[in-house]
Amino acid sequence: MEWTIHPLGDSAVLIEFGQEIHGDILGRIQTAAHQIEQDPFPGWIECVPSYTTLAVYYDLAVLSLINRSGNTGIYEKVCQLIEQRLIMALTQEKKQQTRVVDIPVCYGGEYGPDLQLVADRNGLTTDQVIQIHASGDYTVYAIGFAPGFPYMGGMSPQIAAPRKQTPRLTIPAGSVGIAGEQTGIYPLDTPGGWQLIGRTPVRLFDPKQTPPALLQSGDKVRFIPIPVEEYIRLGQQASNVRSQADEEGGRR
Repeated sequence: MEWTIHPLGDSAVLIEFGQEIHGDILGRIQTAAHQIEQDPFPGWIECVPSYTTLAVYYDLAVLSLINRSGNTGIYEKVCQLIEQRLIMALTQEKKQQTRVVDIPVCYGGEYGPDLQLVADRNGLTTDQVIQIHASGDYTVYAIGFAPGFPYMGGMSPQIAAPRKQTPRLTIPAGSVGIAGEQTGIYPLDTPGGWQLIGRTPVRLFDPKQTPPALLQSGDKVRFIPIPVEEYIRLGQQASNVRSQADEEGGRR
């Protein structure tokens, strides 16, 4: 495991593990994040993984207190603390267990208004786009943009499509989109410019849950095509579960 550490403002550092998007690099990021989370240093707040980097945030005030009599600056002290944990992660490195999450998707129609555009751009039929997208083996490389939004790699270049030049003002929660050779799912109603090919009834972000985001960096995702009727049924089922939970909460 090789890395370089860079300052990221006055209360975070960025650990860089490589220059290209690759499963091996993601594995190193996951190992490093796990080690730091299991053995946090004083003032540590959180680790935020991305495609090739791991951002580590810390409380500057706490570090200032424990480093008051030190001969090094705060940044140098943080680097020392992180280096210790990265070396420990290297000596104890083992393959992290991968979680596989199935996501049902209703493709096309009102749920995927850009499916035909993606098909036309790539010289395919809409059924071929669905088949290719649903047969992919996707890896969640990062969570960002909106709470719980997964940036996923592993999509076939056969169905790649650029972002829209003019983003939509509102995209419904659950919308599955394509941008370049990435695919992702909008967890909340939000503006966005990805090409929308389908929608899932699965709720990707729920602040009442722990963790609130369904998907995490390192997860594997499989898309399962479903008809409109199944989408409606699953959506109603999820609503009933939420309503029941809210009623029970109100009775307590």
